[in-house]
Amino acid sequence: MHNPIAQLSPQTACAITLLTALALAIPACSSNDAFRSSQPAAIHAALTESLSPDAAALLALERAPAVQAALLRSHSAALQARAVALPPDPSLALSWGFPIGMGENPVTAGIMGELAWLFARDRLVNAANASREIAAEELLAVCASTAAEARELTRSLRFSRTAVEAARALVAARQNIADSDDAMVLAGELPLAEAIESASERETAIAMEADMRLEAHELERALASLLAVEAIGPVTAELTDPAALELSTRTIDVLEAERDRAMRASELAELDSWFASGLDGEVAYERDMEGDKAVMIGANIGIPIFRRGLEVQSAVAQLRAAEATLADALRMASLDAEHSLDRVKRAHEAAHAALVGADGLEQYAATVHAALEAGESSPRATNLARAMAAERRIEAMRRAILEADALAVLEARTRTAAPPTVARAQKEGGAS
Repeated sequence: MHNPIAQLSPQTACAITLLTALALAIPACSSNDAFRSSQPAAIHAALTESLSPDAAALLALERAPAVQAALLRSHSAALQARAVALPPDPSLALSWGFPIGMGENPVTAGIMGELAWLFARDRLVNAANASREIAAEELLAVCASTAAEARELTRSLRFSRTAVEAARALVAARQNIADSDDAMVLAGELPLAEAIESASERETAIAMEADMRLEAHELERALASLLAVEAIGPVTAELTDPAALELSTRTIDVLEAERDRAMRASELAELDSWFASGLDGEVAYERDMEGDKAVMIGANIGIPIFRRGLEVQSAVAQLRAAEATLADALRMASLDAEHSLDRVKRAHEAAHAALVGADGLEQYAATVHAALEAGESSPRATNLARAMAAERRIEAMRRAILEADALAVLEARTRTAAPPTVARAQKEGGAS
């Protein structure tokens, strides 16, 4: 296995680092920029060129709806953080009075503004900034998981197609064995029971080929769906070196728990203040019909004597519950991170052993075939050797797919994926 990132040119590696940093600055972009970045790339009918895992990852970052949704959530959180730091919008009050008894109709015009915001501003701003940072981190996490999924599907599709080729070879070998056994039964040189066994093994091989073709089709469909294309051409399946990955325990579950905690903290910040019960200030101008004028300053405040205390206690309980959920998510993320590297190691060992076995049986089949050409072996022995090699190759590809799946869990924990707003620029060589 090798690390494809390490093989990139210095310029491309620099671009990936810069792009990752730019993801944290996405909240500062304008609404028009965010809208443009959310537009899907042009969809091609089919991918005919060879597709590598890294190329699939870049295409997925451009096209996946989950990435675009995370990008827009990050932009929304940035706008909300900017809005919270500003005073609430004032309201205009106009009134026309109807006097009782003597006097003229009074006319009043005033501007009212919420004052309770002043006493909760710092906590509200902190909570909004926390939500913005979480949304930016979530964008990187979604980018990483989407890129990992694209890489996994590309690798798995390559292994699955290899398994289909081996399954076809297995069917051909089993068919030759069954035909040879049928001829030997007719000649009286082989018991009928052995011919029946050969026919049964042939049918098993045919069923295995059908399974392999179905599995390859499902993987191709999933990858085509993720990349928004109709068909996938040739693929390569290089694997990443797990030791070179920098893992993070800030998984999607952890980030969602952090976001919920930030929201609960924001709700508590609004409630946990005497003035949060509603403090409004008013500056008004009044003129009656006789021409008398006045400028008035006033304030309105609610009296939190009934429900406010219970609402604050409820908000505190919600915050504590969110903190408990976050602690559990962190615990699970840390535990999974501790075992994920070992999981990849075990899967790699099993896949490597299966590949070695498949290579050995294919060499044995080649030796038996050479002996057949020299008149020292039989066609049945050659076909049996080919069948055993094909079966072992299929098993090796299945174990390689399991290794790719375990590796994808690790890759989804990295933060090295290029953010979607600039992934296309890197792909087209526009980043440096």
